[in-house]
Order: sequence, then structure tokens, then C-alpha cells
Amino acid sequence: MNATLNLKTSSSIRRLFALMAFTLAALVPGLAWADEWVADQLRGNVLVFSSGDWVQLERGDIVDDDRYIRTMGSGRVTFMRGNEVIEMAGNTQMRIKDSNGRQFTTVLQDFGTVSIEAEVQNVQHFAVETPFLAAVVKGTRFTVSVGNDNASVKVDRGLVEVQDHMHGMKTFVPAGQRAKVQQNRAMQISGSGQRYMFIADNGELMTPADADDKVRSGGNNNNPGGGNNSAANQDQAVANNNSNANSGNGGSGNGGSGNGGSNNSGGNSSNNASAKSNNG
Repeated sequence: MNATLNLKTSSSIRRLFALMAFTLAALVPGLAWADEWVADQLRGNVLVFSSGDWVQLERGDIVDDDRYIRTMGSGRVTFMRGNEVIEMAGNTQMRIKDSNGRQFTTVLQDFGTVSIEAEVQNVQHFAVETPFLAAVVKGTRFTVSVGNDNASVKVDRGLVEVQDHMHGMKTFVPAGQRAKVQQNRAMQISGSGQRYMFIADNGELMTPADADDKVRSGGNNNNPGGGNNSAANQDQAVANNNSNANSGNGGSGNGGSGNGGSNNSGGNSSNNASAKSNNG
């Protein structure tokens, strides 16, 4: 009884602070959010892991840094911070982590589908990390989907640096294209437009076709996670998705599997758009 009362009180306080912040932002033009991600739109069953239990997330709640958030099958939630947006589809688990001392946000995504609207800046400041790949941006709109043995990035606007943790290479994916990372193939690029060259961890430039040949021959084949994540993490995360949270009431459980922090999230982008493939 007391635990339920405390949770309701805590939720009410968070919503009150969120309302005060919204009001202040409206009264003071140009006022930006500090580092607070607010549940702006929410429907269905959305849970947050707090004090050892999964509890229901409410519209207007502020999500603490590095807190596990999970949507069930019917759950959808949109988080906002200023002009930036994070949307979670159903059956998705993630955390939001803001780096201390610099403006860099990392979404640590275990499974499911997350869409990002990142404000345009002159430097890379936003990343999504999964067990298979990382997507790092200066400002764009893109969607990351994570399955049991693969992950993909679909770019709707701007340019996204996609780092393939499994095979130690990266490339740039423009709007209208999709990158997919899986075990036995190099990163697969689909969609319209010119393809960018792949850049191996040792700096070697390769066409997408050459990269695929190298992976198929066993030349580049790392464990998922690029040193920060593991297949075991992903397996645990998927297992957690079928845990007590499926009861829909946010029963007890653990926080699911974590991903590492941004793996070279800053990325050395000096080989940027100029490193395009000549063969498209």
C-alpha cells in the first residue's frame, strides 16, 4: 500500500515539474530544456524500471538518465526535449543516456524500433547504439530496428554514419537508403542514390561489394557489439521481453540487457561524403 502511494506521489511530482517547465518555456522565448526527456505522447502499456520494479509511465513524466524504458505490444511513446524527438514503437526496450560535460545523447537500444528526430548541429551529437551497429548523426531523422540477429537503419532525412560492430567497418547512409547489419554479410545498403565507400577500422576504403566479399571469406567478422556489447546481452534482452512485464501490470523483473556506451560515437568523419563509391 505504502509502495503504491509512494509511486503515485513520485509520478505526480514528476508531472508537476514537467508542467512547470512547459509553462516556463512558453513564457520565456528561446528557453531550452536542460537535459530532460519528457513523455509527450503516450498510449498503451509503457513501463519504466524504477527502484527494482517495472512501473507504468505516465504522460508528462520526466525520464531519468540511463533508465530502462519498455513498450509492450500495444505501447507507443514519444519523448521530447526541445526540438528533438525519440519515438518508441511497440515491443521495444531502450535507455537514454546524456554524456556529462558535453552535449551528446546516446540511445541504448536492446530490441524493437526507435525513430529519432535530431536537431541539426555542426558536430555529431546524437547516437543510437545496438548490439550490432551504431548510428551517429549531426542532425537528421532516422529509424533503427533491432531483431534477434540483425539490425537496420532507415534514413528519412540527412546523412547518418552507420558503424558496423560485427565486421569492424562503417559507412554513410543518406536519405532514402537503408543499412542492414547481420552476421555473415557485410553491411547491406538498399534504396536509391549513390553508395558511399566503406571504411574499415584500419582506415582501408572498400566498395560495398568488396566489403561483402571480404566478410564472406572470413576477413572481417567480429562479435556483435564492437567490444561494448555482446550476443549474450541481446539474448538476455529478448528473454526479458518475455518476462513478467508481459503481464501488462509492470511486475517485478530486471532491467534487461544493457548496451555499452557509444562506441566511437564521435566517429572520425573526415572520410565523410568524399568517400563515395564510384560504382554506385
